[in-house]
Amino acid sequence: MASYIFNTNILSAVTVGIGNPGHPTNAFPLTAAGVGILALSSTHEGLAFNSLPLSAQVVRTTVRGSVFNINSAYHNQPMALFETNNTYTVFTFNSSAPTSQVLLLSGNRDVSTPEHRRKWILGYY
Repeated sequence: MASYIFNTNILSAVTVGIGNPGHPTNAFPLTAAGVGILALSSTHEGLAFNSLPLSAQVVRTTVRGSVFNINSAYHNQPMALFETNNTYTVFTFNSSAPTSQVLLLSGNRDVSTPEHRRKWILGYY
């Protein structure tokens, strides 16, 4: 069983190679459940997390070169960056220190996300 299981993910269609990259709906920002992707580094495809009831405050944070707007309701919650090599970097979101997130796992496959489960069912893993 996976060490971390997430129920929500946001993926860039441009970086995962689906859709038309020139189409405006594939451009940033991407948002879902109080989390928004503003920019992804060249090694990231998206973000996974467990959705929660939201608060009124949003914090801009940078994690390993990728920039996100994350609702402060996710304070002290684990989140996972999708890496381009099918691994994940898991971190704990700290809304009071948006430029220094605590990394829990890096380059690990022991994470379960909706996208990972979809690919498993389709036989990609």
